[in-house]
Amino acid sequence: MIFTHIKRRVNAKRVYGEAIDRGARNALEEFVDIIVKDIRNSIKTSPPGQPYTRYAPKRTGYASRRRNPPRNDKGRLLRGIKRIKYSRDKFDIDSQAPYSSALEFGSSKMAARPFMRPAMKRARKRISDIWRVNIGATLP
Repeated sequence: MIFTHIKRRVNAKRVYGEAIDRGARNALEEFVDIIVKDIRNSIKTSPPGQPYTRYAPKRTGYASRRRNPPRNDKGRLLRGIKRIKYSRDKFDIDSQAPYSSALEFGSSKMAARPFMRPAMKRARKRISDIWRVNIGATLP
């Protein structure tokens, strides 16, 4: 009885294995895309803090508030957020601005203004739904 059940599971893995792998890859790509979009959106919609004067060209800028995502000034941080694909199932989300680690973790002179870790926490809540939809869509 138990042996028959195991044999059925092995045959199901043979039949549905590639479909499940394809669904898992699709779920992973969708999950990474959601995180990148959330990071960019949090930077675009960060609430303004203290005003300050910028030069070259002269204009008024607004610093971000403590513990809120950094504000978008010239767009360098926003443009530097990249999704890097190493293989079929390995991704990395990178911020290529040289000051992004100081913003994310803070420094001796500045409080942290995290933008990547909160996006990851928000996306974790949705991973089970993404997984279910993508795996379910690939099975016949």
